[in-house]
Amino acid sequence: MGRGGRNRKPTALHIVEGTARPGRLNKHEPIPGPGPVTMPGWLEPEARRLWRSLAPELDRLGLLTILDRAAFAAYCTAYARWRAAEAIIAKEGAVVPGRGGVPKKHPAVTIAKQSMELLRRFGEEFGLSPQSRGRLNISPPDQDDEDDFEGLLD
Repeated sequence: MGRGGRNRKPTALHIVEGTARPGRLNKHEPIPGPGPVTMPGWLEPEARRLWRSLAPELDRLGLLTILDRAAFAAYCTAYARWRAAEAIIAKEGAVVPGRGGVPKKHPAVTIAKQSMELLRRFGEEFGLSPQSRGRLNISPPDQDDEDDFEGLLD
């Protein structure tokens, strides 16, 4: 049986947001090893462009690890699918003739809506939504973030 309530944020996201409190952090949270996360070869071109633009920053913030590769690939794929659906809607319109000539919603509208919902959900996981960004409290680059992180885990 699943536990109720909201999913816990990873320690790295708490640190970036400035909401980390040593007494509340999971001292046994698995910390994946450092290193760049490689982009999956199967991503379509639009998803690849998004990966290349966002992955370096997420890696710098410690929010993208090898364990997050599939979730971030899903985010990039949802973005590519949303863009493709929006292009179809722009070309063909949001309403198409249905049976008997009765107007109906274009199927691409549903795809776009579902993709936007996935973007919102995955974006929150990685701190990519406007609301998540508003909570970020990133220290200046000259400070040593590793020492702060290690201090919170002790």
